[in-house]
Amino acid sequence: MAIAYLLLAFVPQLTTITAPFLLAYGVSYFFTEFGPNVTTFVYPAEIFPVMVRSTAHGLAAALGKVGAFIGALAFRSSWHNISCRERCWSRALSQSWDSS
Repeated sequence: MAIAYLLLAFVPQLTTITAPFLLAYGVSYFFTEFGPNVTTFVYPAEIFPVMVRSTAHGLAAALGKVGAFIGALAFRSSWHNISCRERCWSRALSQSWDSS
């Protein structure tokens, strides 16, 4: 996903061309879902007992909702204050930091 954001930061005109933009988005979404999502749901189902697994999923869901709320507030302020190129750079940086 970081690569897709870096691509958008280097080539901001890509957002105006539908087919290449959808291709970049689709490839980044595939690798996001294929890698982390598989390990998030398959490993815990095989390793942990039901009580631990269900508690951890509930806690993760609650914290995800809190993170989404904070992210929505931060996105709104960043949308008006910085350019598209700066937003793409910051998203690429945060994605590469998150995946390491």
